[in-house]
This record gives sequence, C-alpha cells and structure tokens, in this order.
Amino acid sequence: MSADSQEMRQLDGRGFLADTDAPSVRWIEAYISPEEQPVVQDVIAQAIATKSPFVLEHRVRQAEGSIGWTASRAVPTLGPVGEILEWFGMGTDVTAAHRAREAVATSRDRLELATRAARMGQFDYWPQTGQLEWDDRCRALFGLGPDAAVSYETAFLAGGGR
Repeated sequence: MSADSQEMRQLDGRGFLADTDAPSVRWIEAYISPEEQPVVQDVIAQAIATKSPFVLEHRVRQAEGSIGWTASRAVPTLGPVGEILEWFGMGTDVTAAHRAREAVATSRDRLELATRAARMGQFDYWPQTGQLEWDDRCRALFGLGPDAAVSYETAFLAGGGR
C-alpha cells in the first residue's frame, strides 16, 4: 500500500481474495464491504497518524464474490526521518472462526430464552478447577442470594439449596 494507504500496489489473495498485480486506488470498494469501509478507513487513519501497525477484523468481499471475514494487519515502512514510505500487510481468512463465534452466541441466546421460559437456572462446572458459576435464577432456585458463594461441595454434596 502507498504511504497514505490510498493505493494498493499488489495483493496475492491466495484464493480467498481476488489477486491484483496492478496498482489500484479503488481497492476499498473492491475488497471491503460498504458497511465496513468507514471502520477500516478510521483504523487506517489512526495508524497513519501514529505511524503504528494496525490490526482489524472486518468483512471483505471474497474472490468468488461472497462476504467473508479477515484479520487484517499492516505495518508501516518508515523513511530516514520517520515518514511513512509504504505499508506492508497481510490478511488472514477468519470466516470460519467468525461464523463459529456467531453460532455459539446464537446458541447461548436460545439457551437463555429457553431456561427463562421454563423458569430454570443455568450453571457451569469445570471439574479440573472446581470452578462453579451459577446465574441468578439458579441461585434463587437454591434459595441463595445473587452474591452468595457457591461450590460443588456446598451445592451438591452437602445438600446446599432446597
């Protein structure tokens, strides 16, 4: 990329993004989804102002035309008096990871809705560490206040709760 990040000089998209060997000043329209363009431009402007690397996860137009996600990283190459000469960067396809995080969030939302409708509580227990986490509804079902300490032993072995 040029020093002002206006011109993309080369991109090897590795099948994820469309390759380009010719400089392009329309790279943002070609690769970045419209709703992400202001965010990407703001992060780039901040990196230029501070002459520091940027890292950003954002949506992109993939080589076949669909929208995916990339983790973009770029570092400035500085000249002898500290001026930015150009940017060298890379992007990693994080589409699958992003979709997995979305699926987990959707599952959590559905579980929350189902347990609330059923007037049940939720808890998580990690046997390796003995850590136990209860939500407020689970605490109430066991007759505990929202700040009461809970443990596996007090809740399940010693007959804690009702």
